[in-house]
Amino acid sequence: MGPVKNELKDLSVNTLMHDGENGTMFNGVYHELDVVIKFPGQGSTELEALQRMRGVPGILHPLVTGLWHSKTALVFPLAMGDLYGLSGAAQAEGLGAFRSMCEGIDEIHARGWLHRDIHPGNVLRVNNEWLLSDFGIARPMGKTSRDGSHGLLRFASLNQLKSVKENQEDDLYSLVLTLHFALTGKLPWKDLHGVTLFSRKQEIPPELSPRHRKILRQMGHGGAVSALSILSILSQ
Repeated sequence: MGPVKNELKDLSVNTLMHDGENGTMFNGVYHELDVVIKFPGQGSTELEALQRMRGVPGILHPLVTGLWHSKTALVFPLAMGDLYGLSGAAQAEGLGAFRSMCEGIDEIHARGWLHRDIHPGNVLRVNNEWLLSDFGIARPMGKTSRDGSHGLLRFASLNQLKSVKENQEDDLYSLVLTLHFALTGKLPWKDLHGVTLFSRKQEIPPELSPRHRKILRQMGHGGAVSALSILSILSQ
């Protein structure tokens, strides 16, 4: 594991897609293939996380990593879209289509890491498969985030928003809300916005079905402790 050194001479960087704290993303071309290029932000653990996740199913792996004009570049295949834009397709397929992604989440945890940012915008459709993307704020388990980073407010657990030491159940909380959206197309906490989302006291969104609510209540009390077990319960 370590910094990349190979120069990506056949990479063309085109239009800016996103500019954020965790890095910048561009459309581009690599060996005549349309791609998305991410330049991780300063202090990002994304490259290390992806290096440690080699071989994990259900996540978006880079096609190649290297240097472009002395900057670390992660080159990904271009996705058809995310779960927000393709929720209708997800509802038609059912939860079985997310099995590989859930296997991947469990393997991420088995390797001692947390994703910390599971939500529909980070679930991408690539080659007719749903893949978890964006390890920009991933952390090893047991390592407290000192930069105040957290996942998308609408899908983040109270534990994460309060900067309490996180564990795999915080990822699983976000997964439950994401799978509920995949089934229904309904956002959690639809009546809350901005600061009210950040300062909320409740853990369980009122929009969730009884089955989803039960899973969240059981977490930490002998309930489902893996992504695959959650998927199995919700698929019954």
